[in-house]
Amino acid sequence: MIPEMGAGYLAEMTGILDEELVSNHPAYLQHWISILKEDKNLLIEAASKA
Repeated sequence: MIPEMGAGYLAEMTGILDEELVSNHPAYLQHWISILKEDKNLLIEAASKA
């Protein structure tokens, strides 16, 4: 999750839109939703590291 968040931050900051990242993003996040429901602090930790 950290690399995905970091890539999103960089894409937003630079204005670069990666179509592959955007098309794969929902499926990737769907996987993490179940994990995040079990550990609410994980999102904050990953965001701070990204």
